[in-house]
Amino acid sequence: MVLPELAASRCVHAALPNASCRACANACPRDAWILGEAALRFDAQSCDGCGLCVPACPQQAIRLPLLFEQRPLAGETALLARCDFSGDGEDDKESTGRIPCLHSISLHDLLRAWRKNQRIWLVRRGDCARCHRGHGEQLAAHIAGLNSGLAARRLSPIMLREVSSAAWTNLANAPAAQTAESRRGFFSALGKRPVAALLKGELGAADEEMLAPGEFLPAQPGAILPWHIHLDASRCIACHACARVCPQHAIQQVEGETPAYRLQHRSCTGCGLCSDVCEHGSVSPRSWGEPHTDEVLLQERRCEACGVHFQMPAVSERSSLCWVCARAHPVRRKRQVMA
Repeated sequence: MVLPELAASRCVHAALPNASCRACANACPRDAWILGEAALRFDAQSCDGCGLCVPACPQQAIRLPLLFEQRPLAGETALLARCDFSGDGEDDKESTGRIPCLHSISLHDLLRAWRKNQRIWLVRRGDCARCHRGHGEQLAAHIAGLNSGLAARRLSPIMLREVSSAAWTNLANAPAAQTAESRRGFFSALGKRPVAALLKGELGAADEEMLAPGEFLPAQPGAILPWHIHLDASRCIACHACARVCPQHAIQQVEGETPAYRLQHRSCTGCGLCSDVCEHGSVSPRSWGEPHTDEVLLQERRCEACGVHFQMPAVSERSSLCWVCARAHPVRRKRQVMA
């Protein structure tokens, strides 16, 4: 049994100890992930290696690599996956495509395969309704959401098919798909990668691990994204906390002649740190929807109480007081330091 590994520096609790994210703890059917007031702990004795924590983690901080068998099918490459409880009997020893749980296949796994033109998934599963692992977010839900985003871009969807025991045996005995790239193809792929990445000696797979789900998809204005940022400018006080805490720089504070918040929706992972630090509930990540705006313009203003210059969204009606004085009751004239 292989246990998941935690890349602590990517966990949202490393950036904000009191972050509200409980994704791994909520997904684990055996309570192996324990989120206390002081730290996030992992109980290896309780873990059964199901891997459900991996797709649940928004920042890909938990890793449990899955290897998928590949078979040629109708001129394409199909990926095979079967769960631990998909056998036909106790003596079932078939290991082809076996992974702990089908629902441990993450959105990133689907997107990485999709980019390689591997868009057919052939699966065998047990009875998820009776399985202790089958009560979280399902693989079919990930694929349905992704297909909605692909359809909006008029791109080929992912096909998920359950196969019978006999069909699986035939697939298991069939020769594996040829995936080795030619030398010319290898150097062609290197030529398309950023020079900075090549100088660092990074691999393509490592680069992909850092991508948000939306960055796998072609950029298209107004298209459905796995995650996008909802920012209500009428409630925002421009304290800049969300821009400073976002680990993906999906919310960027732009200075200059026209200050603004620039929203890079494709970079959002849905980690929720922005909403954790916003006291006014003006910003939050939302899944599988269309972004409404890419920019929120800010205006420079002068506080009537303390005299400090501050920024507020251009549409805001709170124009006389800075966000510090607005919270003071009553407002006292004092020197403010806003940084």
